[in-house]
Amino acid sequence: MHEATSLQIRPSIAHGGLSASEFYSGNVYSSDWIEKSIQAGMLLKDLNTNYLLTRLDRDCGVKQTILSARKRFTIIEGIVMYNKLGSQKLNKLQPQFWKSLYDNEILPGRSIDAMRNFWKDYSDVPLEEFLIEAFKTGKDYCLTYKKVPDPSLEDNFMQINAFRV
Repeated sequence: MHEATSLQIRPSIAHGGLSASEFYSGNVYSSDWIEKSIQAGMLLKDLNTNYLLTRLDRDCGVKQTILSARKRFTIIEGIVMYNKLGSQKLNKLQPQFWKSLYDNEILPGRSIDAMRNFWKDYSDVPLEEFLIEAFKTGKDYCLTYKKVPDPSLEDNFMQINAFRV
Protein backbone atom coordinates (compact mmCIF):
# COMPACT_ATOMS: atom_id res chain seq x y z
CA MET A 1 0.00 0.00 0.00
CA HIS A 2 1.32 3.41 -0.93
CA GLU A 3 0.60 6.02 1.74
CA ALA A 4 0.45 9.77 1.55
CA THR A 5 3.63 10.09 3.61
CA SER A 6 5.58 7.04 2.45
CA LEU A 7 8.81 7.13 0.47
CA GLN A 8 9.58 4.62 -2.26
CA ILE A 9 13.17 3.43 -2.06
CA ARG A 10 14.81 1.47 -4.88
CA PRO A 11 17.48 -0.93 -3.69
CA SER A 12 20.81 -0.67 -5.45
CA ILE A 13 21.46 -3.03 -8.34
CA ALA A 14 23.90 -4.91 -6.06
CA HIS A 15 20.90 -5.79 -3.87
CA GLY A 16 18.74 -6.94 -6.76
CA GLY A 17 17.15 -3.63 -7.78
CA LEU A 18 13.50 -3.47 -8.80
CA SER A 19 11.64 -2.68 -12.01
CA ALA A 20 9.18 0.19 -12.39
CA SER A 21 6.26 -2.25 -12.12
CA GLU A 22 7.23 -2.90 -8.49
CA PHE A 23 6.52 0.71 -7.52
CA TYR A 24 3.52 2.98 -7.23
CA SER A 25 3.36 6.23 -9.13
CA GLY A 26 5.33 9.08 -7.62
CA ASN A 27 8.93 9.71 -6.70
CA VAL A 28 11.40 6.84 -6.34
CA TYR A 29 14.59 7.43 -4.36
CA SER A 30 17.95 5.68 -4.24
CA SER A 31 18.72 3.45 -1.26
CA ASP A 32 22.02 5.35 -1.08
CA TRP A 33 20.10 8.02 0.87
CA ILE A 34 19.34 5.57 3.68
CA GLU A 35 22.84 4.09 3.67
CA LYS A 36 24.54 7.51 3.79
CA SER A 37 22.09 8.75 6.43
CA ILE A 38 23.00 5.79 8.63
CA GLN A 39 26.69 6.49 8.11
CA ALA A 40 26.14 10.16 9.01
CA GLY A 41 24.04 9.24 12.05
CA MET A 42 21.14 11.45 10.88
CA LEU A 43 18.68 11.78 8.01
CA LEU A 44 20.29 13.66 5.16
CA LYS A 45 18.18 16.58 3.98
CA ASP A 46 19.12 16.56 0.29
CA LEU A 47 16.73 13.72 -0.60
CA ASN A 48 15.10 15.44 -3.62
CA THR A 49 18.34 17.01 -4.79
CA ASN A 50 20.77 14.09 -4.75
CA TYR A 51 18.79 10.87 -4.35
CA LEU A 52 15.69 11.22 -6.53
CA LEU A 53 15.98 8.56 -9.25
CA THR A 54 12.73 9.11 -11.13
CA ARG A 55 9.10 10.13 -10.94
CA LEU A 56 6.74 7.45 -12.21
CA ASP A 57 3.42 8.49 -13.72
CA ARG A 58 0.30 6.50 -12.87
CA ASP A 59 -0.21 5.51 -16.51
CA CYS A 60 3.16 3.78 -17.06
CA GLY A 61 2.38 0.30 -15.70
CA VAL A 62 2.98 0.99 -12.02
CA LYS A 63 1.02 -0.35 -9.04
CA GLN A 64 -2.12 1.54 -8.09
CA THR A 65 -3.52 2.41 -4.67
CA ILE A 66 -7.20 1.51 -4.92
CA LEU A 67 -9.49 2.68 -2.14
CA SER A 68 -13.19 2.17 -1.70
CA ALA A 69 -15.13 5.40 -2.12
CA ARG A 70 -16.50 4.73 1.38
CA LYS A 71 -13.06 4.41 3.01
CA ARG A 72 -12.92 7.14 5.65
CA PHE A 73 -9.99 9.52 5.60
CA THR A 74 -7.23 8.49 7.98
CA ILE A 75 -5.54 10.70 10.57
CA ILE A 76 -2.40 10.94 8.42
CA GLU A 77 -4.41 11.84 5.31
CA GLY A 78 -6.19 14.55 7.31
CA ILE A 79 -2.87 15.95 8.52
CA VAL A 80 -1.56 15.98 4.93
CA MET A 81 -4.66 17.90 3.81
CA TYR A 82 -4.24 20.44 6.62
CA ASN A 83 -0.54 20.84 5.74
CA LYS A 84 -1.34 21.45 2.07
CA LEU A 85 -4.39 23.65 2.55
CA GLY A 86 -3.67 25.52 5.77
CA SER A 87 -6.57 27.85 6.46
CA GLN A 88 -7.77 28.15 2.86
CA LYS A 89 -11.54 28.07 2.52
CA LEU A 90 -13.21 25.65 0.13
CA ASN A 91 -14.92 28.37 -1.92
CA LYS A 92 -11.54 30.03 -2.62
CA LEU A 93 -9.99 26.90 -4.17
CA GLN A 94 -10.23 26.60 -7.94
CA PRO A 95 -10.78 23.29 -9.81
CA GLN A 96 -7.17 23.45 -11.08
CA PHE A 97 -5.94 23.33 -7.49
CA TRP A 98 -7.80 20.07 -6.79
CA LYS A 99 -6.60 18.60 -10.09
CA SER A 100 -3.03 19.49 -9.12
CA LEU A 101 -3.41 17.68 -5.77
CA TYR A 102 -4.77 14.65 -7.62
CA ASP A 103 -2.13 14.71 -10.38
CA ASN A 104 0.68 15.02 -7.83
CA GLU A 105 -0.88 12.20 -5.82
CA ILE A 106 -0.81 14.08 -2.56
CA LEU A 107 -3.24 11.42 -1.31
CA PRO A 108 -2.72 8.29 -3.42
CA GLY A 109 -5.97 6.57 -4.28
CA ARG A 110 -8.18 9.53 -3.34
CA SER A 111 -10.31 11.18 -6.00
CA ILE A 112 -10.67 14.91 -6.50
CA ASP A 113 -14.23 14.69 -5.14
CA ALA A 114 -13.10 12.78 -2.03
CA MET A 115 -10.46 15.40 -1.22
CA ARG A 116 -12.85 18.27 -1.87
CA ASN A 117 -15.58 16.65 0.26
CA PHE A 118 -13.13 16.10 3.12
CA TRP A 119 -12.16 19.78 3.00
CA LYS A 120 -15.81 20.83 2.77
CA ASP A 121 -16.37 19.05 6.10
CA TYR A 122 -13.19 20.27 7.83
CA SER A 123 -12.08 23.61 6.34
CA ASP A 124 -13.68 25.50 9.25
CA VAL A 125 -12.27 23.13 11.87
CA PRO A 126 -8.78 23.68 13.34
CA LEU A 127 -6.34 20.78 12.99
CA GLU A 128 -6.38 20.22 16.77
CA GLU A 129 -10.14 19.73 16.75
CA PHE A 130 -9.89 17.37 13.78
CA LEU A 131 -7.35 15.29 15.74
CA ILE A 132 -9.48 15.28 18.91
CA GLU A 133 -12.46 14.06 16.88
CA ALA A 134 -10.27 11.49 15.09
CA PHE A 135 -8.99 10.02 18.35
CA LYS A 136 -12.44 10.00 19.96
CA THR A 137 -14.16 8.36 17.00
CA GLY A 138 -11.40 5.84 16.36
CA LYS A 139 -10.35 7.00 12.90
CA ASP A 140 -7.65 4.78 11.41
CA TYR A 141 -4.16 6.16 11.89
CA CYS A 142 -3.17 5.44 8.28
CA LEU A 143 -4.02 2.98 5.52
CA THR A 144 -1.53 0.44 6.87
CA TYR A 145 -2.12 0.78 10.62
CA LYS A 146 -5.49 1.17 12.29
CA LYS A 147 -4.09 2.22 15.67
CA VAL A 148 -1.58 4.99 16.36
CA PRO A 149 1.79 3.15 16.51
CA ASP A 150 2.81 4.86 19.76
CA PRO A 151 -0.20 5.06 22.13
CA SER A 152 1.54 7.73 24.21
CA LEU A 153 1.19 10.12 21.23
CA GLU A 154 -2.59 10.04 21.50
CA ASP A 155 -2.53 10.23 25.31
CA ASN A 156 -0.13 13.20 25.34
CA PHE A 157 -2.09 15.05 22.66
CA MET A 158 -5.38 14.57 24.51
CA GLN A 159 -3.82 15.78 27.80
CA ILE A 160 -2.40 18.90 26.16
CA ASN A 161 -5.77 19.63 24.54
CA ALA A 162 -7.95 18.60 27.50
CA PHE A 163 -9.41 22.10 27.73
CA ARG A 164 -10.85 21.72 24.20
CA VAL A 165 -12.68 18.47 24.92
